[in-house]
Amino acid sequence: MEGQEVMEGVREVGVDLLEDLDSYFEDINDRLSISRMVNDSVIKGMVKAVQQLAAEEIAAKEMEVAVLKEKLHFLQLHVDKCETIMTLSHMALSSVVSMENMTEEMSDGAKLKELHWLEEMARANGALERNRRTAEKAQNKATTKAEQ
Repeated sequence: MEGQEVMEGVREVGVDLLEDLDSYFEDINDRLSISRMVNDSVIKGMVKAVQQLAAEEIAAKEMEVAVLKEKLHFLQLHVDKCETIMTLSHMALSSVVSMENMTEEMSDGAKLKELHWLEEMARANGALERNRRTAEKAQNKATTKAEQ
């Protein structure tokens, strides 16, 4: 009898151990499930943060490109205006040169006025040329920056 009691005691200990192991494995499974859910949530949060940061940076770069395009357009218009003015001034100078031939018959006072007018036109033409070069340099800088 004593042997049977020992065997029953061992069986009870074995049953208790198996029940404890089942409980232990269920607890581990629950904790792993929670860990997976938390991990998935953290990863989703990180992905959303990276997406938002990338979207903000893209929007900032698009805004910068738009501003540079506006500057480039303005500078192109400025260069076109300078070229038009230079063309007109060259035409005026050409007509002045042809008028020089006619001025030989003019009085000295009229010749002096004509000479002053020619000097003013030459100064204006020089200023226009400087403005055109400045506008071209600015346009080149804006184009280079836009390409970057």
